[in-house]
Amino acid sequence: MTVSACDIARPPQQAPSTAPQRAIDMEQLGRLAQHDPGMMRELLQLFALETDILLALIGTEEPRTAAARAHALAVSARAMGAWKMAEAATAFERLATARRPVACRAAARALWRAAMQTQTEIQSLISTSAERTPACSRD
Repeated sequence: MTVSACDIARPPQQAPSTAPQRAIDMEQLGRLAQHDPGMMRELLQLFALETDILLALIGTEEPRTAAARAHALAVSARAMGAWKMAEAATAFERLATARRPVACRAAARALWRAAMQTQTEIQSLISTSAERTPACSRD
């Protein structure tokens, strides 16, 4: 099966569900990692680190630079299937470049909440993955 660049960062078109939406779309992550559990775990770890770094920078930089960091975070979040986080990062990016301080602060809080939800799920997925991996094959 060939995966195109368009398939990698496109949210699935599904009917709305009453079940709580996960922070990470596992189907999207699986496509990105070619359904390799080890690669999925590695991508989750890298994305968690990237998120921590970018959020720390966003919180200390002037709006134009923070918007660029938020754009990078949105791109990565889409690739990983972190749709809510991608939306929040994009909203922050737009408001930061529009120089609307009050709205920008609210968008920053929404981005932080979405990132924390995503980080919590990532840690859970990594822990679950580590429990299923035999000790001799762990990195």
